[in-house]
Amino acid sequence: MSYNVDNFKVKKIENLVIPVKAFYAFPKQGRYDMFGQPKILDIMTNEVVIEGDCECSEIKGILKDGNIHVSSISCYGEGSGHFYEEGLKPLLKASTGVLKATVVWEDGDSVNKLTVTDGVFKEKELL
Repeated sequence: MSYNVDNFKVKKIENLVIPVKAFYAFPKQGRYDMFGQPKILDIMTNEVVIEGDCECSEIKGILKDGNIHVSSISCYGEGSGHFYEEGLKPLLKASTGVLKATVVWEDGDSVNKLTVTDGVFKEKELL
């Protein structure tokens, strides 16, 4: 049984940009890739969503010049612990811009403050 994220609350996203090529740097995870193919939500604005391989994980943003300009991130539910460690962290380390979020782990056992600034990933346990 994996240890999952119960709640991933984004506090701030500022100019967060992830290169599209970073999504393809993951090896096959059994019979699944870590991320699915981008799905176009709005062809006029190039808004896309990229779903992760766990129950409730996705990254939304605008596709521009080979980058995803991130507008939202979600990560919780079944399989989210694996996705957070093996998928989201490497992507955020390849990013530029700022993300601040609070991560509540399964049953509230721990709460972490997550800060990513230009690919520098920091976590601080709050509880």
